[in-house]
Amino acid sequence: MRCTQFNDLLLICGEVLLGNYKLKAELTIDGLEILEGENIDIPNTFYVKNRHKIIQFLDENPGEESSWCESIKNVIKDYKVRKPSVRAGELPPCNGGEVSENDLGNVAPHWIKDDEVSMCQLCSKSFTALKRRHHCRACGRVVCGKCSSKKSNLAYDNNKPNRVCDKCFVILKNVDGKVVDQKVPKGVKLMNANDPSILSGYLQKSMDRGKTWNKRWFVITKEFAMYEFKAHHDIYAIATLPLPGYQVIFPVDNIENVFCLSHQQKLPPTYLQSECTASRDRWLNVLKKMVNLELPEESNRNSTHSSESSGSQNAEDGCDKMS
Repeated sequence: MRCTQFNDLLLICGEVLLGNYKLKAELTIDGLEILEGENIDIPNTFYVKNRHKIIQFLDENPGEESSWCESIKNVIKDYKVRKPSVRAGELPPCNGGEVSENDLGNVAPHWIKDDEVSMCQLCSKSFTALKRRHHCRACGRVVCGKCSSKKSNLAYDNNKPNRVCDKCFVILKNVDGKVVDQKVPKGVKLMNANDPSILSGYLQKSMDRGKTWNKRWFVITKEFAMYEFKAHHDIYAIATLPLPGYQVIFPVDNIENVFCLSHQQKLPPTYLQSECTASRDRWLNVLKKMVNLELPEESNRNSTHSSESSGSQNAEDGCDKMS
């Protein structure tokens, strides 16, 4: 492939015989975005995305000023200076798993990152070395091969056939069909880890007084329950903790930012550790209310993130969110 970059246009060409090139894609700089690559096997990849197309590139000179990634970023920056009216916010949101039915297939979605999901977002089966992750090219969800075995022509990719999930396939084809049932283990709640909640965020969890820790996404709801997820885009909780009857203990053995939930009936205590003091205080303030069947005041709650991209960033940074 060969790229040619102008001050308002990016041409992507495929090489053919005798040194000639065939135009594969034409992307205007207006509305163009650079996204971080997600290819685990091949480092230094990045995405170039506009409203109708998303293309992955391999940067052979990462970090250098002459690299393609840096060059395109500079062109986008210069273009916005020359045309102040251009703003990324002018484009309609195309967040992973949140593309509207009207835009489905017409707009390139923003892919949910692999490490933000531990299970198929349709059938909820856990990913393993053999059960690989796949992205639906229509909505951006992370699904298994069984739930994305079909292809559909997508308008944003010049009507070429692309892998789509079963749910999008039914919508795009407008056919009668059954979407794969979301199966969850017995006794757990089917819900999205990033649904609106009183408080949610990543915490380190230990059940052996701090000898071993596991990073988990926790969600506290107005039903006075705390749900535990492996990742913040999962579709069911792996554990549920009814908060009434528990006692919040802090500090714990003088370990920084660690607090404990201990039950009166001598159930195994749960040790939790936050990323920072501010995060720890938010969790303590909410939990101390909830264990006593009290809802925290609205003034103590932060607003839920307004976009998927900001939500992902908050999750990566270990921050909490409150609604």
